[in-house]
Amino acid sequence: MVTWIVMGCERDTSGEIVKAVGSVLLKLESIYNVSCKCVDDLVEQLQFICTSSTEYISKLVSDIFTKNSCAIEAIVSELVDKLHHSNPFTAVLGPDGLPHACGSYI
Repeated sequence: MVTWIVMGCERDTSGEIVKAVGSVLLKLESIYNVSCKCVDDLVEQLQFICTSSTEYISKLVSDIFTKNSCAIEAIVSELVDKLHHSNPFTAVLGPDGLPHACGSYI
């Protein structure tokens, strides 16, 4: 199950993003004849990129607060966690996102 954080936006596009990612993965298999193994490997690599980006985001957020003389280091990890998990692309590729079986991405 994918968990979404509602941000109060006028239009929630998270469901559309899930469908679009699933559609792209399904097209790779069915139209472009990419093997199931390759698609699963692509998903794993994208998961790694999304997860690894959290460290970079944490440093970036800390640098912005430091630059602006804000002493709020205690909430940086919480802020980064919220930013990371509110990204629909990250949620889709996360452990509770799209299944990793051939042909079942949407």
